[in-house]
Formats: sequence, structure tokens, C-alpha cells
Amino acid sequence: MLLNGKSLDKITESDLQELIDNGVAEAKTLDYKEKLSGNSDAEKKEFLYDVSSFANASGGNLIFGITEDKGIAIKIDGIETNDIDKEILRLDNILRDGISPRIPGIRIQPIQLRNNNYVIIIDIPRSFALPHMVTYKNSSRFYSRNSGGKYQLDVDEIRTSFTVSQGLIDRIRDFRRERLSMIIAEETPIILEKDAQLVLHLIPLNAFDLSSSISISDIDKIYRQNNCEYTSLFTPLDYENYSGFKRKYNLEGYLIFNESYENNSYISYTQIFRNRIIEAISTDFSSFSPQKNSYFIYQCYENTLIQGLKRYLKLSSLMNDFT
Repeated sequence: MLLNGKSLDKITESDLQELIDNGVAEAKTLDYKEKLSGNSDAEKKEFLYDVSSFANASGGNLIFGITEDKGIAIKIDGIETNDIDKEILRLDNILRDGISPRIPGIRIQPIQLRNNNYVIIIDIPRSFALPHMVTYKNSSRFYSRNSGGKYQLDVDEIRTSFTVSQGLIDRIRDFRRERLSMIIAEETPIILEKDAQLVLHLIPLNAFDLSSSISISDIDKIYRQNNCEYTSLFTPLDYENYSGFKRKYNLEGYLIFNESYENNSYISYTQIFRNRIIEAISTDFSSFSPQKNSYFIYQCYENTLIQGLKRYLKLSSLMNDFT
């Protein structure tokens, strides 16, 4: 999640102050807490109910150290502590031991204020392992969120959550299977070199929601603002120094591809779908043995593949937060 268009680790007190200045209200993905949860059983349970409710819904930010009035942020006092690392570790331990299954991807970010207090932001992603149950002290409760805040799930809603979770996994697998079948059948948006192919798919958890669509013009804007670094899976290309790529709109969304070689074939492309799924393919391999038993020397590509993945994760985050 982002505040003021910044990643979590870049947020400052001035960004938090804008929540006050703009009268930003609590919502399905945002909740303010004046004080940090304590060590009593009741406080720990309430904290776990809050966090699990975000994961069981659309994800969001739980912010400690901001006072609200009728859901609207009005004051930043922060949390007074002599050891912020100890507090974060305490919260981590509560989350680790009190929710099942564990929620992957939770981040806890402290922001030091001018008064030396801290605002603590807990960023909870939307989870694919639904539903998450609070298990602390045999609680066995499920919570979710709507525009009015958290609420306890009833039996029918719990059953639906299990169905939705499994359905999402199946849809992701089906999409991947279908796309790989099309690539093998050479039904790609451009003609690729007839060589080994490395295929990367990034599929946001909300990709199959009706509200996940992004316009092609917005994709183009993001692409241009980031120096065209998503042209290739392996090599980040700079727009100012390289012109050997092309881009075009197609039925699926936005296509970026390298300069063509002989026979009008290409070595790579990046397809950005309207639902924010990213498909990146490269045939730029040179580490195959000319002998009968060909093999792939993966060490030659591991680091560049990791760097490429980081760039596409950044692109996915930019699209997710683009408004």
C-alpha cells in the first residue's frame, strides 16, 4: 500500500500530516489507532482481529499513533517508546503466534516524528490463503472488513471465503496453463525466435476482479515515466539511448517488444494485460550446448533474471497504485 504516492519505507511525517490536513477518513483499507495494542489478552485479540480483517478483505494499512474523530484523522501524537525495535518484534510475535494460517507479506514500518515519538504503519496485503482465523487463546474467530470497519464472519461467509480462495488459485493456474499452451503453439502477439523461451507471469491477487482493469493510456503513462525499463525481461533499456524497441496497443492491453531480427522475428516482449497481469518472454539465450544433450547454464542468467523480476514487481506496484 502507498500513502501520498510513496512506498512504505519512504513515508515521512509530512506525508502523515497530509492525512490530517485533508481530513482523510477511515475506510475499508485504512484504520487509525491512537494507542498501540498492549499485552493484555483482550488487547492482543483486538489487534489480531484488526489485522486478520484486512487480510480477509482487500488488504490495507493499520496506523498506530494517529487520533481520529468519527473516523477522520485529526492529530498525530505518535507512540512513545524507548525501544521501537522491541515494539516491532513484540507485534511480529503476536502476529506469528495468533493467526492461522500466517499472513504472508505483512510489513511493519515505524516513522519517527519530530517529537521523537513514532507512528507505526502495519501494511497488510490481501491474502490468497483465505480465510485467516484468530487462534490466540483458543479464540477461533474470523473477521473481515467493509466500509464501516471490521466485522465477524458468519458460517456462510466463512464457507464462501474458503471457496473464493480455492477458486482464485484455480483461476491463476488456468490462466498460466492457457498462456503457456498458446506460447508453445506460437500463438503469441508477435513472432518469436525459434529458440528456448523463458516465460515470467506476474498475476496480482485482484487480477480477476471486475474493478482491477487499468486503461491502456495509463499503462503508457507509467511506461513513459519510468524510462522504458520494462522493455525486456533481462535488460533494462533506456529510452534516451536505445531505440530498438516498439510498443503498441492490442486486444489484450499494451505490448512492448524488441527490434526485429531476420525473418521478422523477435527475441522478447512484455505484454501488460488490462487486468494488470504481466507476461514477459525472452528467447535471448546463448548458454546451450551444441552437443546432443543440451543443457542450460542457469548461473549465467540467475542474477539478471532476479533483477528483471524486481523491475516487473515495481511495475506491478505502480499499476496497482495508479489512480
